[in-house]
Amino acid sequence: MPLSMKLPLPMDFSSCAVVAAKGSNPTMAEKIFSCVAILFFGLIGIGLLRAGLRELFKVRSRRPFLIKLQGTVLSVVTERETRAGSANNRDETAVVVRFIPFVAFTTPEGKRVDFRSEVCDIHHLRRRADGSLPEVEPSWRSGQSVEVLYDPGAVLKPFIGGGPGLSFLAYGMMAAGLVTFGAAVGLGFVFYAKVFR
Repeated sequence: MPLSMKLPLPMDFSSCAVVAAKGSNPTMAEKIFSCVAILFFGLIGIGLLRAGLRELFKVRSRRPFLIKLQGTVLSVVTERETRAGSANNRDETAVVVRFIPFVAFTTPEGKRVDFRSEVCDIHHLRRRADGSLPEVEPSWRSGQSVEVLYDPGAVLKPFIGGGPGLSFLAYGMMAAGLVTFGAAVGLGFVFYAKVFR
């Protein structure tokens, strides 16, 4: 999972912070809403931590069975995403460019496998004063040989770029979980001190 998720939910941390910072006593509905929001985001944090730990254990349990094979880059796909700046600063607008390699390799049994790599180049580009974007090139080119880690048991997807990166997704989920859960706990203490004092 790239690690930033946008949840279309009516509740967020800012609503809880506003309630906690109010000078007057919040209404019962505001108290309930804030408690539910804090609890909800705390559960999201725990869920991300749990998913990250499970992914980490899965990778570590399969690591002894992984086979290093030679693969070939078939093509490199370019994806672009525009991220708008804030209402007060349009200069923050950036273009995110991803270079994603498609790779083919042959298993020891002679079966050809094609896959889209989960490892990709990501560049965050800021527009110059004249409105142009800097030029960036991918790390891969068509026909290039790459090392592929292959799991014969098909528990893990094929992976390029070496062994340490296999745990990147797990660590990313765990970091996101810690941040979300920590924010929920911190806001919970502030909310409790301000509202239930």
